[in-house]
Formats: sequence, structure tokens, C-alpha cells
Amino acid sequence: MHADLKENTHSDAQFGEDFVKEHPLADEIDTLAVDGAYYRQETVKHADGKDLEINFSKMTGGPVSDDYIGVDQFEIDPETGEITRCPQGYEPTFAIYDAEKEIYTAKFYKDHCEQCPLLNQCQVKEQKKAYHVSFSETKRRTDQTRAKIGTKRHQDLSNFQASVEGVPSVLKWAYRLEDLPVRGRVRPKIWLYASIIAQNFKRCTKHLKKMAPATI
Repeated sequence: MHADLKENTHSDAQFGEDFVKEHPLADEIDTLAVDGAYYRQETVKHADGKDLEINFSKMTGGPVSDDYIGVDQFEIDPETGEITRCPQGYEPTFAIYDAEKEIYTAKFYKDHCEQCPLLNQCQVKEQKKAYHVSFSETKRRTDQTRAKIGTKRHQDLSNFQASVEGVPSVLKWAYRLEDLPVRGRVRPKIWLYASIIAQNFKRCTKHLKKMAPATI
């Protein structure tokens, strides 16, 4: 179990980013299931760079509705960063990627968009001579994350995360982690790690008792 202790000014989102970016465990695991409070764009970005699947149980705003096509459905060239196709498969007449601002921009033929069955759900906007779309990398990653909400994979990982969260709750209640009887920087950490060791020992003992053969 990984644990750390920081001042109250250290947010959950910062904890999450620090773990994915700097902790050695983040390079060893394949999947990370966390609460929505840990969501941050930089965290998702670092996770993608490490090929780490990260699941957020909840996000503000809820799942993507059926009448909305996220901008993550636009195909992006991994080398140039330019939009190559819309969700329906049409190629743009013009595309550019601003690497400094991380902004994707493209224009599509009016005839293609006006005949498209997905027009009312799409993020394109009508202009005089074409349909235009522009979005940031932040928006693309957010839509990509929201699109996973409600899927079976998301539900399974969220249920797993919820069951694991019971462990910190027990630690807070049984070992006074929310009202530590010690002060300073070092002693609270010693108390925290000792509590985890004690809880692991209790769970191990309980498991061994279940595994032991019944006495006659």
C-alpha cells in the first residue's frame, strides 16, 4: 500500500499528479482506479505518456449524452497533430495545429456537413463558406475521459476503487488518522505507517484463521 502525508494545502488532484508523474509504482502498474477528485489534465497526460490506464469514478458534469459527439472522435495525425477526419469520416479542406497553444482547427465542405446525419450532434459551427471546428487538447482529453463513463470497464474499475476506499476509512476510524495524537512532520508519518502495518497484520491473521483446518 502506498501512502503519504502532506499539509492540507496539498489537494487530491495534486496528489494524483505527483503519483503518476514521480512515483516508481506508476511505472510498474497497468491500471490506476481513483476517485474523480484526483482528476487533472496533467495527470491524464502523464498517464498517457506511460501507457497507464487511469479510471476516474466520477467527473463533474456526468457522462457524455447520446446527442453529443465529443471532439475526441475527430481523428488526429499523431505526427503533425492535424485533424485528418471528422467522426463521420470526411476529410477537412483545411487543418492546422497550434502546438504552442495546443489548439486543433479544421474546416469542412458545407455539402458534406449539411448532408451528414451527425450534424446536430457534431461540434462543427457553420460559417459563410464552410463548417469550422476548433478545440483545445484539454477539451479533447476531457471528452475522451467522459466517453468512458458508463461503460462496463468504467463501472468495474469504479466498483473496485470503491471497495479499496474502505481501507482508508477503517484506518481513519480505528487508528485516529483524522485526529492524530502526535504533531510535527516525522511522528505523524510514523503513526500512519504503523497503522497500515497493524491493519495489514490484522487482515493477514484473519485470513490465516479462515485458511486453517477446523478442529474437532
